[in-house]
Amino acid sequence: MIDPSQALGTAAQVAVTLAGFAGVVVVFGRRAVHEWSNVDRFRLRLLLTTSGQALAYCMLGLLLLATGLPVQAVWMWSSVLAVALFVPTRAIGLQSFRRLAPGELEVAGASKPLFYGISAFSLVGGALQLYNIFAARDFWPFFFLIVSAILASTLQFVRMILAQPRTE
Repeated sequence: MIDPSQALGTAAQVAVTLAGFAGVVVVFGRRAVHEWSNVDRFRLRLLLTTSGQALAYCMLGLLLLATGLPVQAVWMWSSVLAVALFVPTRAIGLQSFRRLAPGELEVAGASKPLFYGISAFSLVGGALQLYNIFAARDFWPFFFLIVSAILASTLQFVRMILAQPRTE
C-alpha cells in the first residue's frame, strides 16, 4: 500500500516542477507573454492553474494529516476543501475557453475534443470528491484528483512546447 504522506510529497514536487517549467517556457519563449495569442495565454493559465491546484491539494492533505485527526476525517475534509477550490476554478476555465474565437483555436492548433476530454476526466475527479465526502473517506479518490490535475498540467506543458500554429 502507498503511504499517503509520501505520495502527497512526491505529487507536490511534480506540481512545483511543472509550474517551474511554465516559467522556463515564458522566459525562453520567442515572444513576451503580452504578445502571445489568447489561446497560448489560456494554455499557460491552464498549466499554472492545474499545477497550482495539485500543489494546493497536496499541501492541504499534508496539513490535515499533521493535525492528528482520524484518517477518515482527514480524507473527507481534504475532499471538502478540494471541492471548494475545484468548482470555481473549473467554471472560470470553461468560461475562458468558451470566450476564445473558433478561428483562433484552429490557427493555434488547439483541440476542442482534447479540452473536453481532459475536462471530463477532471470532472470524474470532482465527482469522486463527493463520493469521498459522503461515503468512501479514503485516500485514493482525493489522490485521483491530484493525479488528474498533474496529468492535465503535463499535457498543457507538452502542447505549449510542441504545438505549432497553423500557417495556412
